[in-house]
Amino acid sequence: MAAVVTGIVWFLSNTPSLLTLLDTQVSPFVQGITCLSLNTAMSYGFHQILGAESSAGMQWGNFMTAPSTNVQFLFGHVVIMLVVDCVLYMLIALYLEKVLPGKYGVPHPWYFPVQPSFWFPDLLKNANVISPTRSTGELVQEEDPVGYPAGIQISKLTKAFKANVVVNKLSLNVYEGQITVLLGHNGAGKTTTISILTGKGTVVGVLYNGIRVTEPKS
Repeated sequence: MAAVVTGIVWFLSNTPSLLTLLDTQVSPFVQGITCLSLNTAMSYGFHQILGAESSAGMQWGNFMTAPSTNVQFLFGHVVIMLVVDCVLYMLIALYLEKVLPGKYGVPHPWYFPVQPSFWFPDLLKNANVISPTRSTGELVQEEDPVGYPAGIQISKLTKAFKANVVVNKLSLNVYEGQITVLLGHNGAGKTTTISILTGKGTVVGVLYNGIRVTEPKS
């Protein structure tokens, strides 16, 4: 099945070159547009290389030389379109990698190339930056990073199952561009915290994506 489908796709992508080679009235502009298909461009190139074999062959010096007066789309044009195709296909691949990153990636919106934050990340990095918090008392912790906006800010998050308090006044800042990990033994409240942030639990005093929730919700 794969061999049959591949053959059909290859033949369909090669059809424009067969049609334009049979019609000598096709303009070079139209031939150039059809060369956006790699198979079509390769077909043009091979056809001109084989045609040049009856004389001196295709050489570096005759890339832009027409073998006859009725040929306007030259081998040099094919080479230029192949370079354009390489750049164009690379941009498409990079775009799809951002929009469809797969199972373990974070997808960007389809319009991300027109967002100022994509082209000027350093100019917007300090926007919505909160001051780093410092621990007091005997608790020793690393200071929050400076210069990164907080995507999630948790302030005194509390969760109790009847008389059992599983999350007791948790305060945590999660920053964009940083990796945040919750570590703890079984029953420490890691899963409960994540469930609350994803809307599956009771939230008390949480700022999520710039929206502060001050009243509990279920």
